[in-house]
Amino acid sequence: VQAGAMESPFDESAEEFYQEAVTRCFEQDTCRISFLQRQLSIDFAQAAAVIERMESEGLVGPYSGSGNHEILVNYDDWRAGRI
Repeated sequence: VQAGAMESPFDESAEEFYQEAVTRCFEQDTCRISFLQRQLSIDFAQAAAVIERMESEGLVGPYSGSGNHEILVNYDDWRAGRI
């Protein structure tokens, strides 16, 4: 890693975990921290990190008052790598 460059917090196994989290959100058409906690048996911080990454990648919108993050992209486009 170059000086000043930031390492990704997602190693290979974490990347697979991230893919699973995104898939579950798409399948259930919901993206909430509590949903990911229950689905993946993870803690609040882990679920929040996943959703923050999804938001930064443009997959979901920002937090809304209901706790849900609106899914902004089509699942098939994401799976095909068009996003």
